[in-house]
Amino acid sequence: MRKSIDARLQKGLNAEYIEQDTLVLQQTRQQLDEYFQNKRQNFDIPLLMVGTDFQNRVWQALIDIPYGKTCSYLQLSKNLH
Repeated sequence: MRKSIDARLQKGLNAEYIEQDTLVLQQTRQQLDEYFQNKRQNFDIPLLMVGTDFQNRVWQALIDIPYGKTCSYLQLSKNLH
């Protein structure tokens, strides 16, 4: 499915991939390292979600689940309305 996902992202962003290290990738690695060392609970990396309105609502609902909390699919679906 990688080719399909890559094609969808490139089309949705009207962009092409360039493999290189960037500031946002460096920040992402740093924040993930901090998270796995139990030094970070929130992320502030800029995200650009490429998906349908429904997908974006689901992703935002997932982002809104607080650190250390869980949410069932039923609870998540209720949060979407």
